[in-house]
Amino acid sequence: MANAVGEIERVERGALAPGGGRYSFSLKSPGERDALNDSLKRQGQLTPLLVVEDDGALTVAAGSGRFAALTMLGAEYIWVRRFTGSRKSLWERLLDEQLSGGGLNPGEVALYLKKRLADTKETADELSLGLLERLGLPARHGALDDPLWIGGLEPPELFRYAFGELPIKGVRLLMKAKKEDALAILRATRGVRLGANKLNEVIKCALECAWRDGIGVQELLEREKLGRFGEDGETLRMALLKLRYPTVSEWEESFGVDTESLKLPGGVNISHTPGFEGGKLRITFAFPSLKYLDDNLKIVRDKIAGGDFASMEKYLG
Repeated sequence: MANAVGEIERVERGALAPGGGRYSFSLKSPGERDALNDSLKRQGQLTPLLVVEDDGALTVAAGSGRFAALTMLGAEYIWVRRFTGSRKSLWERLLDEQLSGGGLNPGEVALYLKKRLADTKETADELSLGLLERLGLPARHGALDDPLWIGGLEPPELFRYAFGELPIKGVRLLMKAKKEDALAILRATRGVRLGANKLNEVIKCALECAWRDGIGVQELLEREKLGRFGEDGETLRMALLKLRYPTVSEWEESFGVDTESLKLPGGVNISHTPGFEGGKLRITFAFPSLKYLDDNLKIVRDKIAGGDFASMEKYLG
C-alpha cells in the first residue's frame, strides 16, 4: 500500500475537489475545528493531503477539514500526495491516517463503515475481523449491527451518538422500531436535557404508546402536542409516562401530597419502589438517640391507629 502513494507535490487549490461527502468520516466538535483552523493559520500546512483521481478530478480523500480551513484562509497552493491503489486499500489508508491521530469515536466508526461499504461495494460479512478490532469492535460480524444502523442516521444524530448523547440501550430500542418512528423520536429529543436512563424511558414510552394506539410516533407526538417542551426533557418524559402508565403517573403526583399530609416528625420518611412495583412502601427513621426513635415510633403508631395513614392504602398490595 505504501507504493500506492506518490511523492509530495504542490498543486493549485482550484485544481482540487472536496471529497468530504464521499470519504470523510471525521466528526469533530466545534472546538476541535477551531483549533485546527488556528493551527493552520499560525503554522501553515505541515502535512500533505491525500488525493485520488475521481472521474478525472483530483479529489481530497484525507484531510477534508484541513482543505476547508486552507480554502477559508485563502491558500493558493496546497501540498498533496496522490493515492493510486485499489478502493479497499484506499479505505485502509484512510483508517490508518485517522488512527494515527487517536482512536475513533463511535459515530466515526459508524460513518467509516457506511462510507467504505458504499464505495467499495463490499458486504459487511466480507470485512476482516482484524478490521473490526482496529475499529474497536468485537471480532465478530454481529458486532457491526449497531454501527451500520447508526451510520444511516441523520447528521445531527450521528454527532449526538459520537459525543455520547445517545445511550446504546436507547439506540437498540430504536433499531427494533420502524425507521420513521425511530427518526421521529430522535428529532423530538434533539437538544433535550436528559440523562441516559431517562432518555431510554422517553424512547420506550413513545414507542409503546404509539404501538398501543396503532399509530406512528410522529402522529402521537402531534396528537399529544409533545413537541412544545423544547429542551425541557423532564416535562416530556413525565408527559409520556403519564400516557403510558396513567395510574402510576397519577400516584407519582399524589404520593408527595399524601406523605406531606401525614405531618411526620423530622427524620421519618416514606418512600415507594420504582413504579410502585410490588405494592410496598418503605418507612425509615433517622435518629440521634434511642429516646428520639422511641418517641417517633409512638407518633407513627398513633397516626396509624388514628387512621391518618388511610390515604396510603391505595399504594399497597
